[in-house]
Amino acid sequence: MPQRRLFWQLYRWIFVTTLVVTAIAAWIITSGFKSSLESRALADLKARAALVASDLDPNISPDDSIAATRLVTAVSSKAGVRVTLIRRDGSVLADSQEPSSQAPNQSRQPEVAAALRGDTGSATRFSSLTAEKCAYVAQPLHSNSSVEAIIRFDVPIGYIDRVADAIRLKILILGLLLALLLALVSWSLARRLGQPLMELQQNAERFAKGDFAEKAALRQSGDFVGLAAAMGTMASQLDERIQTVTRQRNEQEAILASMAEGLVAVDREEKILSINRVAASLLELEPDRAVGKTIQEVIRHTDLQQIISKTLADGAPVEEDIV
Repeated sequence: MPQRRLFWQLYRWIFVTTLVVTAIAAWIITSGFKSSLESRALADLKARAALVASDLDPNISPDDSIAATRLVTAVSSKAGVRVTLIRRDGSVLADSQEPSSQAPNQSRQPEVAAALRGDTGSATRFSSLTAEKCAYVAQPLHSNSSVEAIIRFDVPIGYIDRVADAIRLKILILGLLLALLLALVSWSLARRLGQPLMELQQNAERFAKGDFAEKAALRQSGDFVGLAAAMGTMASQLDERIQTVTRQRNEQEAILASMAEGLVAVDREEKILSINRVAASLLELEPDRAVGKTIQEVIRHTDLQQIISKTLADGAPVEEDIV
């Protein structure tokens, strides 16, 4: 059906465009959302770290792991986050959630490296302990203008990824629903345009076959009224021209048939354009078979061939007797 073909031609590009735009929008929105929430989580964690670190005694014995464990446990309970106390060499002195002996050296972690330089360090990465993404803030503990230890705070932020994934899924579902809505709109548009186009095509095919009887039956669709009117005018003009040519041809054939003299019309390539019955009888030819062929093919009379060639070459009348 024309409507179905038109529907797929319209909708396939709409469908692809809708999905691509939806996917790009989902990625942009969720990426901005994740970045904003992670920045807020880090800012909140930095504020807690600064508040807690200001009250800590930097002169913590690097060998007193029991006291250090009590300290990080108390701070963790107060701040509501995981707390890790790290020596200057990067080894873990105490951790509020795991034994310090099982913790690897932390000196290569970006937040710890920044804290060792005397700055407040921050980072977000996957934690093997919590098995999810975490935000980290490391605060240096100074004594006599030198870093004696580092206290690090971290909090799980994997929920941000889960929320972002849920939002992304909802946006994609919304995009699919929009694609379905556009499918209904495209089908309605295809039905609206398909029927008039089919009628115009059918009329054009009839015109090509010379049938102009139904030119007035063109549907005056609001979308194609101009095209329908133009095709109607074209059909009328073609009909008039064909009738004129047919009438002139009939008149010419009548004149040729009524002539007592033989007449042969040729073009510059000496191909026969027309021949009346008198000439065909004299030359013993069949008019229908002779038209379109050269003089040399149908007339085996050398003198007549020469007269015709001379007339075409000189462009002037030639009179001679042929025996």
